[in-house]
Amino acid sequence: MKAGEIVLGFPPTAAFHKAAVTAAAGKATVDAALASHFGRPVKLTIQDVAQAQEAHSLGMSISEQDSHSRATHEKSTEGKVRSHASVRSILKMLGGEIEHIQVYEPERPPAVLTDMPTTPDD
Repeated sequence: MKAGEIVLGFPPTAAFHKAAVTAAAGKATVDAALASHFGRPVKLTIQDVAQAQEAHSLGMSISEQDSHSRATHEKSTEGKVRSHASVRSILKMLGGEIEHIQVYEPERPPAVLTDMPTTPDD
């Protein structure tokens, strides 16, 4: 963002999205939405972004980071369970195999809302 201007960068993998925004109808829709949001016309600039730059500079959203973290945790836990000496010993003794490992995560604490006014319960 710059004064009165929004710059959108699209990597090569987002050609469809870039085309949707740069098409006449798409540009008109985006321009109207930006003007409505900011209360005045805003210049929209479209640029190409290299794939490596996209991954580094744009980063992942919180949701993507959470999904990636969970997937990494599940793979790590599964590897630990499959290679654990006790588990391998029991499988050898009983002649079984592991079909599926489900990783349970502890319940996350609730979000704390600090901006909300509190009202007494009736």
